[in-house]
Amino acid sequence: MLNITIVDGNTRTGATAPDGSVYVVETDGNTLTGATHRCGAWYVVKSAGSSFLPLRNPCGALNVVESSTIWNSGQQVHVNAGSWSGGGGGGAAGTPMGLLLALTYSS
Repeated sequence: MLNITIVDGNTRTGATAPDGSVYVVETDGNTLTGATHRCGAWYVVKSAGSSFLPLRNPCGALNVVESSTIWNSGQQVHVNAGSWSGGGGGGAAGTPMGLLLALTYSS
């Protein structure tokens, strides 16, 4: 399980919060975003956890779920701080290095 802190992306955060959780920005998955937001946080798409999902959304973001009865329905997360917005926007596309780091940390 991955601990996350949800941010809005308006302030430069980097990838890791002081409590050790990963900063994330929620997106709806309909806009090509890449893996990382320009603030340094990871892009995530929240899933209901009721169907099979790969770890990566086609937009480049990480598929996440808070709880699931299906084993492979995205990365399971625990929200340390922040709250889900119900969808987000695009923003700057992630970089290849950001994608590499995201895949490395999520493995």
